[in-house]
Parts: sequence; C-alpha cells; structure tokens
Amino acid sequence: MATTTRQVPMEILALGMSRTGTESIKVALERLGYGPVYHSCALNPKKDRPLWEALIARKFPADKPTATSSPLTEDSTITREDFDQILGHVRAVTEMPCAAFWAELMTAYPDAKILLVERDIDQWYRSFVRTTLCLIFAWRKDVFAAAARVGLLPSSLAGMYSALFQGYFRAPTKFEMLTNLRAVYVEHNAAILKRAESEGRDILRMDISEGWAPLCRFLKKDVPEGVPFPVENTGDQTLALCNQMRAMTMTKLIGRIGRIGLILGSVCVSSWYGWFLWRS
Repeated sequence: MATTTRQVPMEILALGMSRTGTESIKVALERLGYGPVYHSCALNPKKDRPLWEALIARKFPADKPTATSSPLTEDSTITREDFDQILGHVRAVTEMPCAAFWAELMTAYPDAKILLVERDIDQWYRSFVRTTLCLIFAWRKDVFAAAARVGLLPSSLAGMYSALFQGYFRAPTKFEMLTNLRAVYVEHNAAILKRAESEGRDILRMDISEGWAPLCRFLKKDVPEGVPFPVENTGDQTLALCNQMRAMTMTKLIGRIGRIGLILGSVCVSSWYGWFLWRS
C-alpha cells in the first residue's frame, strides 16, 4: 500500500541485515502491538517496486563504480517524504530494502527506536550465500526479467533486489560479493551502533536466539505468556519457497510461450492454406 502521508507514527527501525532473523522480528513486533511491520514479504510489487527502484537508483547509481561507493554514505536527497510514500501506513520496518537505507531512515524518523539484530558472522555468511547469493546471480532472474519486459510474465522483484544487493555490497559480480560480504556486514552493524550512540538514540542489540526477554525489556512490554518466540523463514524454508516460486514461474512462462507458438502456428497454417486456395 503506497501513501503520500504518514497515517501512524514510525516507532521502530529494525535495521539488521538480511538473514539475521528479520521475519521472526516482524512477527514478534506485530505480536507486541507494533503492526503492521514492513518486510520484504509484505512488499507490494505493483505499487512499491517502482518507488524502491527509484530510491535504489538514486543511492546506487549505475554510473557510479560500486567498488568505490560505501553503504555508510547517506544520500541526503532521500527524505521522509520519499519513505512515507511507501511506509506511511506502518509502525516499524525490517529487512531489505529498508536495511540498505538505514542512514536515511534514521534521519527521516529521529524519534524511532533502533533495533539491531545481529548473528554470528560465520553463520550469517553461510546462510546468506546459501539462500540469497544464489538468487542475486541466478540465470533464471535474467530470463524472467526479459519475459516481464515483453509482457510474458508479471513484473519481477528479482531485478530490483539484485541491483540493491549489488549496490550495497559494492559487488557487481559474484566473486566480488563473496569477497565483500563479511566486511560490509561488519561495517553495517558498526555504523548503525555508532550513529545511534552518537545521537543518544534508544538502541537494542540482540541475537534472535535470546527470544522475548531483551526485546520486551527494551520496549517495556510484557513477555507474551505461553507464546514461543517466532522462528520464521529458516534457510530450508527459504530455499523450498524460492524453488517452488521459480518452478511455478518457469511453468507459467513455458505455458505462455507454448500458447504463443500454437497461435503463431495456426496463423501460419491458415495463411498457407489461404495462399494454396488462392493459387488453385
């Protein structure tokens, strides 16, 4: 849902990197009364994608070498008005693409609490490579994007996320991303912590394995009685969902190409038969 005005206050910026438990945090925050929470799983492809693509192009322009840019650099031209068009209806945000705009979001919403979920760097690296890296550089992504451009498939988010991750990790190639992942992950967390502390902002650093206690203490909420802390979007779940979606998309694409082939074949046969009758 896109809006041009803020309908509810922005209360929490959960700015941890992808694969640190962002969907679990979304569910937890909504359970504590901070819904709706904006997460990539709630992103509206038709309404939100063009707005995010414009912001990504401004922060990571194609003509700017990604090797020399930094995710720590704030784009001062990106304002609260830009974000409110996409996020005006939510009380909290988590996951990419929001995490890549952490500096701009902290400026746009100075009263929001900051939540930084961290994860052991080696565990994070393995999870990111297994579930996300393979999607960013997948050959199917380019096929689906080309099919979307000619109207064979609906617009895909894959191209948007590829541009985002390649820009944020300063990595136009898979090799460069593998090289940069750990360093950018450390930079991301350290920069958010440093800025929050320098501005006197309320910030909580936590690991998802700590459960409800630190989060509820930070937000001054009671721990939900008898409710286990959510565990969402595990590596296996992510891979299974991605494989299912790719298979469905490929099946749809093949079916549409087949129908087009059938129509073209029928037209050719009809044209030939008409020509044959005319010659006779």
